[in-house]
Amino acid sequence: MELKALLNLAEEYERQLPEAAATDYKEDGSFAKFIDHTILKPEATPAQIDGLCEDARTYGFASVCINPVFVPQAYQHLKDSGVDVCSVVGFP
Repeated sequence: MELKALLNLAEEYERQLPEAAATDYKEDGSFAKFIDHTILKPEATPAQIDGLCEDARTYGFASVCINPVFVPQAYQHLKDSGVDVCSVVGFP
């Protein structure tokens, strides 16, 4: 399933929640702010990281989670975007 379709589906499910379950603390009403977009496979390429970052910027994800070697690249791609860069240590 494509990211846009997945986000639309998640937002549709959220609209169906009872009002008491609705979250009133979201800044922009977007479900995407709750998603950490991730590529942690060891064979990830710089081009895949660029694509991951572009998706995160486009859809407004909370963060990208990547292996430490890609942190500088992701930081440069996402600075001033509002998307955080997250990394792992000793994964898996």
